[in-house]
Amino acid sequence: MPRWLVHPECLGHPSPSSVSTGFSAFNPASVVFGSAAAPLVTAGVAEQFNSNYRVAFLIVMPVAFIGSACLLLARSHIERDSAKVLEAVATAMAANAALERAYAAEESAAAREQSDTSVNGGGDQARPSAPDG
Repeated sequence: MPRWLVHPECLGHPSPSSVSTGFSAFNPASVVFGSAAAPLVTAGVAEQFNSNYRVAFLIVMPVAFIGSACLLLARSHIERDSAKVLEAVATAMAANAALERAYAAEESAAAREQSDTSVNGGGDQARPSAPDG
């Protein structure tokens, strides 16, 4: 397990790999809703104005600028958000480990009790007494 995931003092500073994972989550969205859809949307708008691509670009470009601004604003939040996610994962892993230790302790106590019962010859049963004499 990576050291930064275990130590609470490191949770506020996500690793470069977690930040790059967050940025890579934006990549498919930007390809599907940006690069792949932009030519289709531009062509569709241009067809509404008699194949006038100048008007189409004038309409589509402000939307692209707004989308770019949203991505730039999201970039400043991705580190905090990924740190929160990693903190939640670390907390859940610690809780799960504690629960597993508790189950293991219960099972070992039950096994010990079972072995003590079988060694004592059935636990509460009365033992035969030695003959008098």
